[in-house]
Amino acid sequence: MTNVEKIIESLIFIEWNMKEDIDASRISAEVGYSPHYFRKLFRRVTGLSLETYLCRRRLTEAFKALKQNPDNAIKITYEYKFKCLKEFTKTFFRQFKTYPAEFHLKQPVNHLKLQEAIVYDVIHKAGL
Repeated sequence: MTNVEKIIESLIFIEWNMKEDIDASRISAEVGYSPHYFRKLFRRVTGLSLETYLCRRRLTEAFKALKQNPDNAIKITYEYKFKCLKEFTKTFFRQFKTYPAEFHLKQPVNHLKLQEAIVYDVIHKAGL
């Protein structure tokens, strides 16, 4: 398996396990690399650090969950592995420039920097 295929495998693992306590050690173990090497490889292939990608994916999925049920912020905070509502709110604001309690009031929301899964982008870029 090539390095790019290992990154694709890790991206799929992230998508399936996003609501679990996953970090560089666990993800790199899934693909058989050391955490240090895996982080470097992940950045080289995707253009993002692993931590940034994982945080943005969780925020994007949390955003979608909040859009469905705006009154569930506390549940969503813990479901997507943020330590507390304060951390979630701060991180959400930093990414989307709006607070979780207010975003559904703003129209349109197309300007938000959502991080969708990049598995297919990596596959396409690698020509697989």
